[in-house]
Amino acid sequence: MFKLKSFAREVTSDMKIAKFDPSADGFRKFMDPVEETVLRYLWSIGAVGATRDQIVKDTLSSSKKKDISERGVLLALRKLRDKGLIEPSVVRKSPPITIYRSTMNENETRYFLVSNMCSIIKKSMPAEYEEAKRRLGLED
Repeated sequence: MFKLKSFAREVTSDMKIAKFDPSADGFRKFMDPVEETVLRYLWSIGAVGATRDQIVKDTLSSSKKKDISERGVLLALRKLRDKGLIEPSVVRKSPPITIYRSTMNENETRYFLVSNMCSIIKKSMPAEYEEAKRRLGLED
């Protein structure tokens, strides 16, 4: 019988485990709600992108949730940049103006996130990855 507590102890500390929320449409498994809100905002405005201040203002004003703060939006921008999902472009150096744009559309983002998760699992749990691949009849 599967024991969740023993499984949790076996997971290495460097492995990141995504939260599973079957009610969410998919992104919540890989990013927090504020990151998703910011990314969806950038998708909605397209290739023109937006400055940090525009993103904060528009995200806060359009959000129905009270738990989104300016600090949370700025943190989400950094995390999305670190994940490679958005790209800052400096358009003026003095005073500095940076425009943020998404690096891929929604479908590309889904594939990218799933690929990253598979890479993490393959690296952290190679035997389990290979067994799951075998059971599903998949190839690399």
